[in-house]
This record gives sequence, C-alpha cells and structure tokens, in this order.
Amino acid sequence: MLRLTIAIVVVLVGNMFGQVRLNEWNGAFFDAVENRNSTAFINQLGVFLVIIAVLLTLVVAQTWLQERLKIRLRERLTQVLLDVWLKPNRAYQLGLVGRAGAQPDQRMQEDCRLFSEFTTELGVGMLQSFLLLVSFIGVLWTLSSYATFEFRGQEVVIPGYMVWVAIGYAGIGSGLT
Repeated sequence: MLRLTIAIVVVLVGNMFGQVRLNEWNGAFFDAVENRNSTAFINQLGVFLVIIAVLLTLVVAQTWLQERLKIRLRERLTQVLLDVWLKPNRAYQLGLVGRAGAQPDQRMQEDCRLFSEFTTELGVGMLQSFLLLVSFIGVLWTLSSYATFEFRGQEVVIPGYMVWVAIGYAGIGSGLT
C-alpha cells in the first residue's frame, strides 16, 4: 500500500507541474495570437498537444492507482474485520441480538466498500487540492510582484497582491454563500 501511495503522490506532483505548464502555455499562446505570429501559433498548438497528452496520461494513471488503493485498503480492512468477527461463539452471540445481528457479512462488506472508497477519494482529493493551491499561489505571487499606493503620505507596498485579492475574494464569496 505504501508503494501505491507514493505512486499517487508522484502522479499528483506531475499533474501539478503539468497544470502550471498549461498555465504558462496559455500566456505564450495568447501572445502568439495577439502578435499574429502564425509560426509561434502553430508551435504553441504542438506544445498544447504534448501538454494535454501528458496530463491525460497522468489523469488515467491517477485514476488507476486510486482504484488500486481502494481495493488494497478494502482488502486489508476486510481481513482485520474478519479476524474480529470470526472469533469463537460470535455467530451464536449474533443470533441472540435479533434483527440487528442479521446478515453481518453483507453489512461488513458494504461498510468496508464505503470506508475504503470515501477514505481514498477524500485523501487523494485533499492532497491534489493542496498541491494545486500551493502551485497556483506561486504562480499568482510571481505574476503580481507588488502593488504600491500612497496612504497618508506614506508609500505602501503589498507584495503578491493578487494572492491577497484571491484570498479576500474567496473569503467574501464563502461568507456570502
């Protein structure tokens, strides 16, 4: 399971770099369009195809690895639960519980499935979101070196102002919803 987790992290980091590269490509592509440079435009279309092919491969790899991780987690959880449930006299004790003890194998199977799916999706999703957040904060910080304005006769410099605007925008939007 550790190798699968490491592989997922590597794929997510690769995806993060691919997304940053796609963002850089947008600038170069629209510069070529603005300058009406057909050679650069054609070159940027080729670069786009390469970036998309790599990103598509990474998404497929991430999906496959994530599904494998779900299976491994479910398998391990089932083994642990079977060891607990198959203790001596357990079936007899479940019969005394009544309706709540009926078909414990099916309940266990469904619980293992849901737990492994939700845990994997939540963990991978959170890691992916965190990596994209870090990378795009870096992009925004680079694009918005600093803003200066005067306040009460003093020059105020705000480094990475677009990052602060994005955080404020997200905070206001979240607060309003």
